[in-house]
Formats: sequence, structure tokens, C-alpha cells
Amino acid sequence: IFILFIVKYLSAKTCSRPGNGMERSGRPLSRGGRFDSPFIRGYLAVLESIVDQTGAFMVVDDSHRHSVTLKDIAAMADVSSMTVSNFINGKFHAMSAETREKLGKILQKYPYRPHGSARNLRLSRAFSIGLVVVDDSPHFLTRQVIGSIIAGLATELNDNGYSLTVQGVRPSAMGNSPVLLHQLTDALCVVAAAFGEQRDSIVDFFASQGQPLALLQMELPAPREDVCVLRMDEYGGSLQIARKCISLGARKILM
Repeated sequence: IFILFIVKYLSAKTCSRPGNGMERSGRPLSRGGRFDSPFIRGYLAVLESIVDQTGAFMVVDDSHRHSVTLKDIAAMADVSSMTVSNFINGKFHAMSAETREKLGKILQKYPYRPHGSARNLRLSRAFSIGLVVVDDSPHFLTRQVIGSIIAGLATELNDNGYSLTVQGVRPSAMGNSPVLLHQLTDALCVVAAAFGEQRDSIVDFFASQGQPLALLQMELPAPREDVCVLRMDEYGGSLQIARKCISLGARKILM
């Protein structure tokens, strides 16, 4: 539909361009126009056919014009909103089989999804963890270690009901990060390839944001009470691999 709109818009704009002899006609392009070709005409015909065939996709039933709320479900089942909430959260201990069956059928017909923003406001939690990669390069996601960190965090957080918000920022623009400006997370994980004073300023900046902070693959000269540091023990891992290979009889090891 969007492509159809763009093509028709461009066709209309071309029709009204000075010098093409159709400034005031308002008609489709005549033969020889910029967009007049068997391919374009056929393409438009196919797109229009798709729109006609899928018109039902654009029509919304009156009963679904607004999101179904908890109160709507409760009214349909003639129960309290708390009962609906208990059903959605799997708390059936004080619920009759009849009520469970009724709510199950209603929710199957009118799928209800809790409003995330309202829940977060009520609980003062975002249910999201921020991963901030401090890097001058816009291609930080192509780095294997970053991809592995994101994959591990996303999987574990998803299993525990949290989402992961990934944000890349340059060292000179850390204060402009939307994750920090809008307080979109409950805690922060930070990755930064920095050393010395630059590293210390980065750590101080994120530690001052008022959120639990974990530094990933970063080394601090001294422990800090307000920061958790998680690093792979590359030396210890290499040592274990070497010992294991030697125990299996290896005498020449290439790493």
C-alpha cells in the first residue's frame, strides 16, 4: 500500500511538472510520460489488485476499534477487574471452574495485553535493562564480543520478564543518550574500550545516573562500591584449556 501511494504520488508530481505538457490536466501520464511504461502500468495494476483483495485488512470491526481493557473483560464476564487480573497472572486458587472457563473463552476472542506503560508507572519500574556501548564507531554491533554480550543478556532477561535496550553513544555525547535522558531502564550495563582518565570519567558519569551499574569487559584500577565489574578471565580460561590438553597427552598446542 505504501509503495502504491509513493508511485502514484510520483506520477502525480510528474504530471504537474512544468514542461511536460500536462501542467493542468490532472490526468494519468500519457504515453511517453516518465512513469508511463508497460512495467509501471502492470505494477500499479498488481498493487491495486492486492489492495482490493486485502481491503478487509484495512477495515476494523467496531468492537475492535479500541484496545480491550481489563474493565471491558470484567464487564463481559460479570466479574471484578481483580478476578480478571488473577486469571491473566495464573492465580486460580480462589476462582471457580465456571469463571475460569468463561474468562478463557472471552480472552480467546478478545485478546488482552496489559498496558506496559501504565504498569511501569504504577510500579515505578521499566522492566528493561540498558546496554550502553560507548564507542566512536557506528559499527559497534559488528564486533563479535558485543554480539555475544547482547545475545546472552537478551536471552536471560527475556526469561525473567525483562527487555533489553541497546544504545550506542560516542564518548563526547554520553549525556545525549535517550536511555539516560528519559530514564527508560531499571539498571545499566556499560561496555567501553577506554583506559586511564577517559575510562574513569565514563565510569563516574554512569555511576552518577542513579541506577545499578555493571561494567562489562572493563577493568578498574581499584574496586568501587557503587559499580559491579564483570570480565572474562582470559588468562584463567587459557590456563584451564592448556592443562586439559596436556592431561589428554598433547605436547604441542596451537592457540
